[in-house]
Amino acid sequence: MQDVPAAVAELRSAVKELKMVGAMIPSNGLNRHVSAKEYWPVYEEAERLDCVVAVHGGSYINLGFNTYTVFPATRVLGMPFPLAIAMNGMIVDGVLDAFPKLGVGFLEGGTAWIPLVMDRLERELEYGGLSLKKRPEEYFRSGRIFVGCEGN
Repeated sequence: MQDVPAAVAELRSAVKELKMVGAMIPSNGLNRHVSAKEYWPVYEEAERLDCVVAVHGGSYINLGFNTYTVFPATRVLGMPFPLAIAMNGMIVDGVLDAFPKLGVGFLEGGTAWIPLVMDRLERELEYGGLSLKKRPEEYFRSGRIFVGCEGN
């Protein structure tokens, strides 16, 4: 993602030549939010290739989670909250609207963050400060969003 044209070429190679089903990107830690338009060529290519882009929740950088004194405390919040941040951006910045056939996976953060994101987006819609093409729940029910749930 640091070199978008190279990321597009790598995604194409991974899917076409290596028969991969998609790619994984970090939830945060990039120069800009994963929903920034500079990254849209990656999502455009993924949609064209009919492959999934997975977002991994375990990027703890710049959110304060990496400053806990014990690593398990970092994982407690450092897995789900970056996913919530990524999904929020993909909705409000229009990624999911611009690429209506794009499948996105949110991995290793469980599911507890989903009601939080839906509730907070709904509140912002009610306050009139946010305009979305769909209700927050519709994005999650679209069949294009996949969430990894640990079995333990």
